[in-house]
Amino acid sequence: MHSGTVIPQTLYQNSTSFGKNAQKILIASSETPSSLLTSLESLITSPDCDEVDSCVTLLNVALLHFRQQRFHQAQELLEKLMMFVEPLGEALYRDALFLYMETCLKLNYPEKVPKLIATLEGLLFGRVVTPRSGSSSPQESRDRGDKNLEWKPVVNQYRVRCLLALRSLKACKREIKNLNGEDRDSKDQGSFSVAMSAFVRAQLEQQRDSGKKAVKILSTLHGKSILGTRHLATIYYNNMAAIHFKAGKSSLAVMYAQHALDEYARQMACGEPHQTRMFFDLLYNLGVCKLFCGSAKSAFEDLAGCVQLMGSNPQVWMRLAECGLVEHHKVASQGRKKIVNAQVGQKVHERILLAEPTTFHNVHQQFSNEQQMRPTLDLALRALKICLALIVECELSLTAMETPGDGTPCASSLQELRLLNNSALCASAYASLCMGDFAAAQEFCEMLLIQDRLSGAQRVLAHLYCAEALLMQDQLSEAVDHLSLNNAEQLAVLPPSGEANETQWGTQINMDWLPPSNKCARLMFQYNLAVAFALREELHKAEEALRPLLEQTEKTDEPLGEHVLWLAIYLNLQQGRPDQAKQLIYKCQPIVQYARVQ
Repeated sequence: MHSGTVIPQTLYQNSTSFGKNAQKILIASSETPSSLLTSLESLITSPDCDEVDSCVTLLNVALLHFRQQRFHQAQELLEKLMMFVEPLGEALYRDALFLYMETCLKLNYPEKVPKLIATLEGLLFGRVVTPRSGSSSPQESRDRGDKNLEWKPVVNQYRVRCLLALRSLKACKREIKNLNGEDRDSKDQGSFSVAMSAFVRAQLEQQRDSGKKAVKILSTLHGKSILGTRHLATIYYNNMAAIHFKAGKSSLAVMYAQHALDEYARQMACGEPHQTRMFFDLLYNLGVCKLFCGSAKSAFEDLAGCVQLMGSNPQVWMRLAECGLVEHHKVASQGRKKIVNAQVGQKVHERILLAEPTTFHNVHQQFSNEQQMRPTLDLALRALKICLALIVECELSLTAMETPGDGTPCASSLQELRLLNNSALCASAYASLCMGDFAAAQEFCEMLLIQDRLSGAQRVLAHLYCAEALLMQDQLSEAVDHLSLNNAEQLAVLPPSGEANETQWGTQINMDWLPPSNKCARLMFQYNLAVAFALREELHKAEEALRPLLEQTEKTDEPLGEHVLWLAIYLNLQQGRPDQAKQLIYKCQPIVQYARVQ
């Protein structure tokens, strides 16, 4: 959700002796933001730089870093700035605090925000306290609070956003009631604060898994003139897309996300300022919605456009990799062949010519410039490597960052990073298998199996992928250990539950990539176990492991899988039973051909 930001759109200027040098740069410069940032940073490192005089320049540098999505660098500068900025005036201190809070929320450090809000309230509204020598009187504090009343709704909105990020839903509900009271007292019922109040109330209902209530709240804004300003219509459609996406209605989510981008372009044409972060967030949301709708190529184009600004975000690279994996799976499914290539002769002289079995390991796929912006398997693997490297960087920065209260890292951010890391490792193992890099696939699987918060489905896939990689490396005994049926008992797609206030999982998850039941998962393990026994030339054990699959097919009249049929034919031929192999082909071939056509 995009909130009403109070981040300044212009850089600050100073009148001190040191600040005059910066002022000349700001007024005379026609440079790009990057070159301007370099010029300002050179001033900060200058030996003539005084700590107090450099505050304005520090704030400008932090603001430029913020606009270029380098939030960690902005936060480091703002932490340094907080020690010196207070004596320089209320307006500068206020804007620095707003920028610091916005940066913390962007970095998902909500634990830092309550202390900043308390400092900001003391600055803007004062406190009625017993006056001390040299301090403001109670009457002066009241006058200051009356003068800054316009900032009260903005501060309350930051408090609500902080509580939403902390998943403190009860406390958030109380604060939203205060916002509602301010909305009723507002003379202009179509004001910006009323619209933002509706947005945060809708987000609260969405986090409580009340999507219908969230839509109802947002619908109260429909048709109001305030939506025609400050990109509020864009935020409205983007929030509607998020609500429908969480409800599993990906097609509707794509429609609303496209409306949000169109509305952004329309309001830009009407004179609204360009907000780079908002535009790329909208583009990313549209790409994710398209990916879940099955339009991987179109989603890839949108997500590839986000890399230029969001290249340090591991989620972007994960989504790009998913586009490549989806497209590879489509191509691999279409390339499957029929079992029988031809039949020659008649009666006792009849012969069946089998087709070449399909292989899904493409060792010779090369990466070329033409493939750089296409969703290919090789690009997916490269994107996953970048994703894993960025996760390590983010985790190190999160661990080094301590909250002002108890000194512990931000738990919610670390949990989300570790869940993303598990998904990236699982996808990397699959991509490496498809590329024929079996040693790398085994390494990814072994790393995945020792991770915390691993879901049951990911554990099942890790054992299957690791067994296949070991089989292809002739490590048969190790592969059999991974194919124990005990490893197929748990298929939960969500990790084990942790703390009570952790992320709520309300999204309807697409289950097409998973076996529909534990029984089907065990059958998959038994097939792979049969392959392992066949490679060890233990043909009787292989037949025993394969028999449940053949019996299941006879009971349900379902088509026999291509790999299962090939293995059954191989076992019959190896044991001198060509007639049984022929019967199996005659029985299954029409079904297999029909399934391939479908």
